[in-house]
Amino acid sequence: MDDKLIDLVVLMVHQAKLPQYIFRYRSIFRYCPNGQIFDTQYFDSIIVNNELWFSKGTEFNDPFDCNIEVDTNNTEDEIRNYISSRMPVGTSLDNINLLVETASSDKDKFNQLVNDAVRKVLEKRGIVCFSKVNDNILLWSHYSDYHKGCVLKFDVLKNPEFFVFPLNVKYQADYPDYNHLVDSPDPVTPLIRTKSCDWKYEDEVRIVKNFTGPHTFKKEALVEIIFGWRTPETEIVRIQKLAADNGYNHIVFKQARLKKRQFGLEIFTI
Repeated sequence: MDDKLIDLVVLMVHQAKLPQYIFRYRSIFRYCPNGQIFDTQYFDSIIVNNELWFSKGTEFNDPFDCNIEVDTNNTEDEIRNYISSRMPVGTSLDNINLLVETASSDKDKFNQLVNDAVRKVLEKRGIVCFSKVNDNILLWSHYSDYHKGCVLKFDVLKNPEFFVFPLNVKYQADYPDYNHLVDSPDPVTPLIRTKSCDWKYEDEVRIVKNFTGPHTFKKEALVEIIFGWRTPETEIVRIQKLAADNGYNHIVFKQARLKKRQFGLEIFTI
């Protein structure tokens, strides 16, 4: 891994462009179709194997995630410059002109080709999502099994190489305007980091890798586990033991509870 990217993550934290502590909301249980608890192996693997799963953005619950339509309203000169810059050295001018003519004459087909190409690039990227907050009621409800799960707190500076590369999600009301031919040639940053303002409550940081699947973190980077106010006591005891048995004696255990006569959660050490 490029040391400069690792140094950049550290610099982002020191410049307050990236929080030192970020939070991963997780369910503990998997359920059968009838609602019965199936198992806990997916959650347990985080502790046992010290790894997080990086998914395709197209698998997330936002239908627009990594599914933004790219603007292909381009002039013939823009199309020519784009095609010319990506053809192998020695490609004849006649072949380039033919491709330009084809792209310019059938805009719908050209649009489809460009958008398909961009989606293929995005689908290769692995993404894991964190939040900058640990007490959001909706996040607990949506991603921590209706407050029966937990939140994992990570210290970015304990393992900066794992957090290469971080993106602070940008929330906006307007549909993103990204033209692949004239804007950044890499669609990852503008299309993975941009979401509707409907999702602003998530206050999200995304870590993007070059491939999907499990990625290993250093155990010391996981510094805290916060249980939900509905997490079964048996699971709290079991996970505390699981952590101790797998080299996480440094972890602080906390739990959320409902605030008195307020709409909110407070976090306390257990």
